[in-house]
Amino acid sequence: MKILRGAGAQEKSLRELEWVLFSGEDIETLVSQAKGEAVRSAVICAAAAIAGLIADAALGFSLCDPLVFPVIGALAAAFFYFAAWDRRKKRLRRRAADIEAEFPSMCLQLILLLNAGLVVSSAFERLAAGNSGMPRERMEKEGKSLYVIFGDIARESASSNISFVEQIYLFSKKCRSRTFIRFAVMVMDNAQHGSSLADKLEREREQLWSSRLSSARGRAKEAETKLCFPLMLLLVSLVSICTAPALLQM
Repeated sequence: MKILRGAGAQEKSLRELEWVLFSGEDIETLVSQAKGEAVRSAVICAAAAIAGLIADAALGFSLCDPLVFPVIGALAAAFFYFAAWDRRKKRLRRRAADIEAEFPSMCLQLILLLNAGLVVSSAFERLAAGNSGMPRERMEKEGKSLYVIFGDIARESASSNISFVEQIYLFSKKCRSRTFIRFAVMVMDNAQHGSSLADKLEREREQLWSSRLSSARGRAKEAETKLCFPLMLLLVSLVSICTAPALLQM
């Protein structure tokens, strides 16, 4: 039952990242692929454990405790089962992190386009068209997933006869990024009430940059903390190597 609850939690956490999927990608396909790979890995590990038990019994004498094979098989099956889910979640989480990280530079580009005299819809179309010729896989590797999302929104807006700004607001309702939600609200407020979008984007950009700097400092402190234990082990090993000859001569 615990494994079933764990599998359900894995599927739920994967579905929560549905908003970062590009057009043409389907969450149901991703879930079914993860389930299939996880079940295949678990079945292979279980079959290997059974084969170990059969081989141990066929030899006529026990090489080890018979419970070792089922225990190792169960642990390996659980490991590969959850690893199949984690690989897909890590990819989508990395894509979500890239989208968050790309917002400050995107805001700066949008501010420059707005100050150059472009209206909001034309500025967004220019941003979406700027990277339209690049393959999606390359854009994802270069951390430009946000522009892929904008390109998908632009195509969906053209096919549904809904304005680009309204389409961004509709997309923000299903996404779980607070940054994207704030951005969509600012853009929609500009479209409805004519508020100055460039000034709001500048304040948002400064806030995002400051939050990125603080998170980078936090990660640097965590890295320093993680390095303490290996350095302590290295110091102990060096002291042991230096004092071992003297201790052996005593």
